[in-house]
Amino acid sequence: MHTAKILLRLRKVLISLKDIPTRFQKSVSFMGTLLGHTVPTAMSSDPTEMTIFSLIGAAVAFVNVPVIVIIFSSQALKKCKELVLIGGLCTVDAFLAMSNSVSAMDRLLTLPGGTDEQVPQMACFFKYYVLFFFYANLLVGIMTLLVSTERFVAVFFPLRYKAHYTRTKGIAMILGCILLCSLLLVGAYIFQISSPNILIPALCYTTFVYPPLVSIFLVSTRVGATGLGILLYVPITIRICQLKVAARKRVIFVHSTNASNTPSPFQSVTQQKRNMSFSVTIGLTCLSDLVLLFVPDLIVNFDLFHLKTYHIIFYRASLLKTVVNLFIYTFRHSELRKEVMMKVFNYHW
Repeated sequence: MHTAKILLRLRKVLISLKDIPTRFQKSVSFMGTLLGHTVPTAMSSDPTEMTIFSLIGAAVAFVNVPVIVIIFSSQALKKCKELVLIGGLCTVDAFLAMSNSVSAMDRLLTLPGGTDEQVPQMACFFKYYVLFFFYANLLVGIMTLLVSTERFVAVFFPLRYKAHYTRTKGIAMILGCILLCSLLLVGAYIFQISSPNILIPALCYTTFVYPPLVSIFLVSTRVGATGLGILLYVPITIRICQLKVAARKRVIFVHSTNASNTPSPFQSVTQQKRNMSFSVTIGLTCLSDLVLLFVPDLIVNFDLFHLKTYHIIFYRASLLKTVVNLFIYTFRHSELRKEVMMKVFNYHW
């Protein structure tokens, strides 16, 4: 009798283990519903649309490359330390655009008609474009937050910023972000191998590659970091307005006392104007991020305004954001604009 009870319990355990993949798959929907995050069940597999999207992604990445090279290599821009993180953000944007391009082309060439075939999650985890998306999606949010933080320090603590921030430190921060993403990848892998290796679509969309908790963490990190970067510009904007009002009052005072050669006790007027101008530039890019990145992310991942049906359109918005921001950087930053015109278009001022 005792042996029969043990065998019966063992049979129940084996049955429960057999049902784990099914229960795990159900937990994806449960966790998604819990946070309002529902997984898209259909992606576009139309060959024409995938080809066009791939070409657009490659074009966007290609447009970014000259600006990135100029920012990091031009001797004339060595003094413009504020451009280092912008160069890093442009690199991430180009990397994300190229990731979209090569993934669409790979899927088109490998499975031109789409497929209902399924593969284990681990078969997709180390696929090269899945790794690209892991880094790119995280870095887009993190770099946006880092750029806003740099502007916050420049506006609120200009003397410390001028004395302590250098191009080398900017590059070190970019490398630190990449290292952080690498550590998160290791954590995701550890979590992955300890979870059931369920079957997912063979197209290896990143939505399906990771366990639900990892997927939610990645989405929350990207959306949260982007949102914080945009939110940080509220006090920056207020501070810029205060500085502009103070500058006007100082000009009036200087003219009234005929002391136009009196230096500012805190910061040179030229440096202050430069800081404010560049902060306004980044503010415009934050507005672009809000409309073309943050809100689409909320719509795609949390069904904001019940517009998730149009998720394919919002997936494409990040490419438009990249082009808009690149135009803002080069149009408003005089030194960068001059270098681009000289080295790309051979136009001498």
